[in-house]
Amino acid sequence: MPVHVGEIESDVTVVDGDMPFSEGQLEKLVEMVCKRLEKKKREEQQIRASTTLTRGATPSARVGE
Repeated sequence: MPVHVGEIESDVTVVDGDMPFSEGQLEKLVEMVCKRLEKKKREEQQIRASTTLTRGATPSARVGE
C-alpha cells in the first residue's frame, strides 16, 4: 500500500501471521513500552498530587529568621 508523508513516498507491506521481529527487537520494544507506561503513571500521580486539596496548611517561611 503506498504511503505519502510530505515529500516521502514508500510502499508498506503487511505481513499476516508471526511478527517479523527478532527476539532481541521484541525485548527492546517491550522494555520501551514498559518504561513509557511507568513514566505516564508517575506523571499522572504527580498531577493528581499537585491538584489535590488538603485540609492542613503549612507554616509560612519567614525570610531572615
